[in-house]
Amino acid sequence: MSAKMQFMKKLRSCRPAPPVSGSKSEKDIAAFCESMSLLQEKTEGWLEGTGIVTETFSATVTDLLVDRKTFNVPAFRLRFHDKTLTFLPVYLYGQGATGCVEVSGAQSPAPLCRLFMRAGHHREWTSGRAGTEADAVRLFDEEAFFDIAGMLLP
Repeated sequence: MSAKMQFMKKLRSCRPAPPVSGSKSEKDIAAFCESMSLLQEKTEGWLEGTGIVTETFSATVTDLLVDRKTFNVPAFRLRFHDKTLTFLPVYLYGQGATGCVEVSGAQSPAPLCRLFMRAGHHREWTSGRAGTEADAVRLFDEEAFFDIAGMLLP
């Protein structure tokens, strides 16, 4: 494990755990937030030494199936020269998944793909083309990431 990954792991353990009440949706929101932070950390590890910059921001998600309807989830953007890829949370529940993120480039308004936090029997992040149902996805691993990240290069 790299020094950076060890540092990030220790930092994460120092953070107070988000308060989780008894409702399923509140637990899923907390899991979505934590999973987005971990996804960003994993992405940064894959990009180490590339010169690609990661920018973090907060996204407001509106989901009619959640008691509170709107909530904030961490989001991030990758920037290389004048190109960007944005990982934007779009919903908590839908299409057989819990937690959906659209990945889009500034050059194209249409999403390139969707990531699902938990889809069907998968407990890890999965990915599929935009418009893909959550049950027609593949594991979102380093290989899948670099298929998408190739958009940043000329």
